[in-house]
Amino acid sequence: MKFNKLLQYPLNKICFALTVIGTVVVMGSFGFNEYKDYKIIENAKMMDIEKFADSHAASEKYWEVRDTQLTSVYTIRDFGWTFLTLALIASITAKFYKLDNFSDIKKITTPPNYWYIIIIGFAAAFLSYLVEIYALLRDMGRDMFPPWADSLGIPFYGLSILLKYALVVVCGILLVGLIRYRKSAAICDSFRKNIRPFFLWYIIFAIPAALAILYAVISMLIGDYLHLAVAFVWFIFFLFLFTGHQKELIISKPEPPSL
Repeated sequence: MKFNKLLQYPLNKICFALTVIGTVVVMGSFGFNEYKDYKIIENAKMMDIEKFADSHAASEKYWEVRDTQLTSVYTIRDFGWTFLTLALIASITAKFYKLDNFSDIKKITTPPNYWYIIIIGFAAAFLSYLVEIYALLRDMGRDMFPPWADSLGIPFYGLSILLKYALVVVCGILLVGLIRYRKSAAICDSFRKNIRPFFLWYIIFAIPAALAILYAVISMLIGDYLHLAVAFVWFIFFLFLFTGHQKELIISKPEPPSL
């Protein structure tokens, strides 16, 4: 009974609560210090790396000092952003499919146009790239890297190469996934026994979708709001392709009695 009441709880109230909690946590985190002693961190930044065997040893010492002086502010702030990310995901989904509560999830169907799937696939690839870029810049702003470390040019270049591979993979998935794709197919019907997709689609689409939602849950639990958003987009991409290959529901009509 309690579970049914939860399913009937208005989504707009849940989104509002998540937004308020996230905003309060994020704004409140700026009122606390990121480090226990800023002077120790500044001295660590200015340490003489020539006293160490190499720059890697000096970096290890810097990270050791940073970890001992780091407070929980960044962790708390990231959880606040996680609440806001969940609110954004829930509000966009509810707005697009006109969902009033969780029980309305049966209204969610695959896009009525191929272009929606194509846009979601490429958006997932580009969002993955942009998130990693932002994560590097954020970590640099949080003194994650010592001043003598190499520039971010090498990671940026590596991510650009990975983006090209990701786009190629998305194109390959779309070429396979849009073959015999069913538009406006109900997602809830994908798991009904009489209209399950062909086994191959479980391997190509269902397993990546399951891994994506698992990664999203893990990201949510550890406060990794950036990868939570990315994992959700990948989940939607593979879930729509998986659902779009469900078999047609054929309802056999009873034959008329023979005379």
